[in-house]
Amino acid sequence: MSTTQNLLIKKMTYDPIVQPRDADPERVKEFILSMKHDEHIPPIKVGIRNNRYVVIDGTHRLEAAKKMGLDSIRADIINEREEVWPALAVFYNDKASKPLTPEQRKRKIIVCWDRGLSTDDIAKYVGRKKTYIYEVLRPAMEQKRKEREERDMRILELYEQGLTQQKIAEKVGVSRERVTQITNNVNVSANGKTNKICKMKERNEKILDIMAVLRK
Repeated sequence: MSTTQNLLIKKMTYDPIVQPRDADPERVKEFILSMKHDEHIPPIKVGIRNNRYVVIDGTHRLEAAKKMGLDSIRADIINEREEVWPALAVFYNDKASKPLTPEQRKRKIIVCWDRGLSTDDIAKYVGRKKTYIYEVLRPAMEQKRKEREERDMRILELYEQGLTQQKIAEKVGVSRERVTQITNNVNVSANGKTNKICKMKERNEKILDIMAVLRK
């Protein structure tokens, strides 16, 4: 999963999506003291992007090394795809001496989901049970479901007004394929006016998953 190397500090960078926390000055001082006395400091965790090292875990250790004027720092290069880096940051931070607050953890989990990571992967990389992940995500999933339904109704309203699929896509801000998918689920009456939606073929699968889990 990872390899440990001494990496150049000047090639380190932060991504606020992956590691959003600012360094605590007092925590940085603690690491500086430990480094001065050659105490064992665990390697930081990084991922590689565009020949730069994105910090996944180890903000305080890195900032301490910078203040000491070091050129390099021991780091584990994480060989995982970028989508899971925020989840891994939660996992490592939860094991730190100063872990994430519950609200910070929840926000990070929602970020992972917003970026397309499946609930299975979030649970796996964060190191939490799937039921916990569902409970955290339930409000965000419900909100997204409502937004999607409102958007789909807007598509149908514009369709009934006679706009082309391309124009609808541009106005609503979705792909033309999505417009086609929604409008194909509409019955057209004899006089050419559309009836109400037959019934959307797609339901929010994630919401259904949640309900199934909560019923257990």
